[in-house]
Amino acid sequence: MTKTTKSRNASKTKTSKAKATGTKAKKKVSKKELDSKNVKDTVTKIVETKREMKYVYPDGMTDQIEKKKYRQKVRNQIYKFDREIPKLEGKKLKALEREYAAYRKEVLQVP
Repeated sequence: MTKTTKSRNASKTKTSKAKATGTKAKKKVSKKELDSKNVKDTVTKIVETKREMKYVYPDGMTDQIEKKKYRQKVRNQIYKFDREIPKLEGKKLKALEREYAAYRKEVLQVP
């Protein structure tokens, strides 16, 4: 036998030993597929949240940065209500729901 034949046979035995020990081959998913999947999910979420909220700005607010700050403040307050409502029960829950509905009427065009 030549040297190349011996080295080929040696490499075959190494792979067969690895298979015999029970190591499982993991299915490889390309990074491109994962990124495209994540981007699709992210874009869908962003579009849904931005479409459902149309804001009523206070009088005299014309600067884009001020409007952006106002929108962020409103969203944070709404998310705060959304987190607190499931925690409460009884009279406190009803009072908080009324306050939440009034806040949405005040700051959103379509509450």
